[in-house]
Amino acid sequence: MLLLIALLLAAQSGGQLKVCGVDWPPFSYAEQGKLMEGISVEIHQEVAHRLGMQLTLLELPWGRCEQYVNTELADGILDNAPLPGCYHSDLATAFYPLAAYVRSDSPLQTFSWEMAKGLKVGMVRGYDYTDRIKHFTGWVPIKAHSDKQLLLMLEKSRVDLIVLDYFSAPILSREQDVKIRALTPFLDSTPLYLCFGKQKADLLPAYNKALQQMLDEGVLDRIYLRYLGEDYRTLKEKQERMKAAQ
Repeated sequence: MLLLIALLLAAQSGGQLKVCGVDWPPFSYAEQGKLMEGISVEIHQEVAHRLGMQLTLLELPWGRCEQYVNTELADGILDNAPLPGCYHSDLATAFYPLAAYVRSDSPLQTFSWEMAKGLKVGMVRGYDYTDRIKHFTGWVPIKAHSDKQLLLMLEKSRVDLIVLDYFSAPILSREQDVKIRALTPFLDSTPLYLCFGKQKADLLPAYNKALQQMLDEGVLDRIYLRYLGEDYRTLKEKQERMKAAQ
């Protein structure tokens, strides 16, 4: 039955699935305008393979990617928050634990919303930060075009701290040769999904079944272990505990 549903849906869509996203190691690595590898790339390539579909993954600035989906130039956004208008699977395929980062020579050690008042805080323009972060009015947000630009702003002391996700921060730090340190505790965390536009919402039943199969078979665990040294189930449980403690 799953195979029949998948074949019917693939036939309806012409077997093509076009998804856009940003360079976000270790979940997606971009090369010449395409997302070539990474945790999320491998997961959704495998789902598409199981559904008999051809997946194209484009690298686009976040705002343009949203426009592509809204105008049906693309079918979905990779690793997006579950916002209104996002048609997503039951299982999250990525996680977005956000921390405040300072230069390694900063005297700051711990984060609190009280201590952040009045500080200049670097964030990326257009990113879907959690409500807790977006709606905090005590600090002065300074917007950058990318995570890499955030690191350069921090290095030049144009901001007091920056908001980065815990997984990609050490990778970006090495790439940009900027030494940084995370303050504890985390600011917030959210699960992420491949968010389809409404034009592909009917794909979700088959997509959900394929992802659940991959979880049951240990495929998600193996992909996460190769990139992060921890399996999918462990990180999912950590995410749930973090949210419950807030």
